[in-house]
Amino acid sequence: MDLNADLGEGGLEDASLMPYLTSCSIACGGHFGTKESITKAITLAQEHGVAVGAHPAYPDPENFGRYSLKIPLAELQKSLASQLELFAAVCQEHQTTWQHIKPHGALYNDLAKDEKLADTVLEVFATFSVKGLFLPAKMPVVDRARKLGFCVWEEVFADRQYRPNGNLVSRSIAGAVLSDIPAVLNQVTQWVEGGAKTHTGSRFTATWDTLCLHSDTPNAVDIARALNNHFSFKKLT
Repeated sequence: MDLNADLGEGGLEDASLMPYLTSCSIACGGHFGTKESITKAITLAQEHGVAVGAHPAYPDPENFGRYSLKIPLAELQKSLASQLELFAAVCQEHQTTWQHIKPHGALYNDLAKDEKLADTVLEVFATFSVKGLFLPAKMPVVDRARKLGFCVWEEVFADRQYRPNGNLVSRSIAGAVLSDIPAVLNQVTQWVEGGAKTHTGSRFTATWDTLCLHSDTPNAVDIARALNNHFSFKKLT
């Protein structure tokens, strides 16, 4: 299984996290990111042999892309295309092949439940040569993307609580983010066994390919180290 993190978001732990990852998704200007920050993250990934992907978002840096943004779909498409063009240009400049695209924050969550939005966003993604996508496991958008020819790696989270329907518990709710190492290890063990316990006590089962740890989760580096001590990770193929 693959271990990924969202990087290039202005956090202080990117360099410390990178040795423990097999892939990463790099902010490219929607919620955070400039050519300089993308370059820094890509350089770190190259040093550690970590696969890179783009992490586009709603164009809402003020809220870090974590709130649904009601803007015209054409405007959203233009922003996403601009973000991915920037990322592609930096990759080309540094002779790096990017592996995937992973939507960020609210956009990631909204794609899981809004078919029209999903189609709109996938239309933009399809204009780029990279066909790998990180998408939420067991959500309808996965099948929609595969029908369009994308290679989808289904993703689950090590450090977020789930609802019974597979959506994430809102960060505004206490306990939604798991930062205690035993709690994270317990949840990942459940994922390895086929499904994680939700915040209501039921079980959400899913097959998956990549496990995400947020770089801004408290104790992220210690968690990443513990995950590597307990599980075996390898690059996606």
